[in-house]
Formats: sequence, C-alpha cells, structure tokens
Amino acid sequence: MKNYTLQEAASLFGVELGKIREWISRGYIDPAIPATGRGVPNLLSKENLYQISLFNKLLTVGLSRITAAPIVGLMGFKATYGTIGMSEEFILNINLKKIKTETDKLIAGFINERGSL
Repeated sequence: MKNYTLQEAASLFGVELGKIREWISRGYIDPAIPATGRGVPNLLSKENLYQISLFNKLLTVGLSRITAAPIVGLMGFKATYGTIGMSEEFILNINLKKIKTETDKLIAGFINERGSL
C-alpha cells in the first residue's frame, strides 16, 4: 500500500502545504502514519487523500472546519474533531463515490505526468 507525503497531497489538490499541516495538527485529518519526531514526516494513505478531498470541498462550499470534520466522519472516514453546531442550517448532498473517483483520477494523472506522485 502506497503512502503519500503532505507535499504530494498539497500538489494533488492544489492546497497550500501549510493548510494540510494545520488540518493535521488540529485533528481534522488523522494521518495513516503520524510523524514521530523531527525529520520523520506524516504519511498519508489513499483514505487520507479521500478525507482531504472531501474536507477541502466542504470548506470550499462555505462550511467551517469544525462543521466539516464530523461530516467527513459520517461519510465513513474518521473524524477526530468538532461537532455540528445546532444553529447551522444547510443542505448537503455528498456523492462519496464521486469524491473517490475524482481523487483516483487525480492520482493517476499525476503518476502518468510525472512518472510517480
């Protein structure tokens, strides 16, 4: 099973590396292999890439990080932080299969273009 660096995830989704680091440090994303010290990076699984894709899409449509985190959890991913505020009202239609398919295509495209991710 391949693991991915934070830099690879940032490149894949066009998200700033600092944002992904922040999401991990705040507990919104739980890396498959957490950093164990200086010089030992967090590594992400494909499931983590799905998490990042969905989390980023939820933020893009205007949800807060605290609201988005448990939604990622409700969709079969692990959510490690936050609760949905009772005062927030929204209609949300998430096609998880589409998120996974889009992410898989992005990974394949990067691999074809660069020889590896």
